[in-house]
Order: sequence, then structure tokens, then C-alpha cells
Amino acid sequence: MTKKGLVSGIASLGAPTRGSFFRAVPLVYIHTPLSAIGSLTNGGRYNPIGAFEVFYAAQERDTVPRETRAIIVDPASGATISISQPPAIYLTINVVMQLAVDLTDSAVCTALAIKPNDLLVEWRDLVALKKRVPTHTIGRAALLAGVEALIVPSARLVGTKNIAILVENLKIGSSPQIVRASVGFAG
Repeated sequence: MTKKGLVSGIASLGAPTRGSFFRAVPLVYIHTPLSAIGSLTNGGRYNPIGAFEVFYAAQERDTVPRETRAIIVDPASGATISISQPPAIYLTINVVMQLAVDLTDSAVCTALAIKPNDLLVEWRDLVALKKRVPTHTIGRAALLAGVEALIVPSARLVGTKNIAILVENLKIGSSPQIVRASVGFAG
């Protein structure tokens, strides 16, 4: 699908969503745990560096250390390895969105001509090679279409989901809200 077709089609496949998600925020950012500024300065799976803010969270608590690279999988052995990380605050977030698109739904991906593997590619490698990042194209299309959030498969823990909230598209009444927080150390 063309970018124009993706923009026009993606919003029509959105629906309200709500649920609990989990997030880790480095302790240095304890005063702004709901900020997505890190995604603006570092980029993310669904947003290029400097383009727009995306608030990332995981549906399963075990996904968070994998997504934040506190735990990685050794490609040779398949064993999980803890990577030393600075202390972080771990949050449980309640999310209410009026317009979220679920890219874990195969019918939605088919309607948007998105290949499931496009959602799992290592985006950092593509950026380093100066290649097009499919998830950045999807994120930008969602932003232009007014979508508030994307429900997406985790590229780090098979079978789990993440949410990518497009901060500037949040409507009145939509929000992530902290339910619980705890300080932890990874690695």
C-alpha cells in the first residue's frame, strides 16, 4: 500500500481501547514518567529521531526488560542474558484511547497491506544502513491520520503486545495514567 493509502485507510480501522500496560523509565526521569521525550531524541520503533513523540508501553510486565534491552537473548544459545542498566522506575499504566489501531490483528494488517514481518524488523539496523524503516512509515501514517495509538506485536518477546501512543494525537478523555510505580534495578 502507498503511504497515501496507508494514511487514508489506517484511521478507518481504529477503535476505542483500554487496558493496563507496563513501562520502565530511567530514574533520572522520575519527575516526568509519562513523558515521551526520549522517543523524540532517540527515535523508536514507530518514530524516527526528531520527528514526533511516541509513548511506548508493554502489555505484559515481562516484556518491559526485553524492550528496554535490560534482557537480551543470545542468538547462538537462545539463553537470556541480563544487561546492566541504570536504576529505573517501573510503572503500571491504565490506558484509555478513543482511536487505536490493532496491528496484532491479521485482518487489519491485510487491509493495510502490512506484512507481519515488517513490524518485527530491527529498526535500528535499518536506520544505521540508511534504509526505509517500515514501522516508521506506519507510525507517520498513523500520526497523519489522527490515530491515537497502535497496538503492536513485541519484536522482543513473541506473542506479547505493546502500545505505541502518538502523543500529539491524544484527544480529550484519552490518556495514560499511572496506577502503580516501583523502583527496580535491571541487570
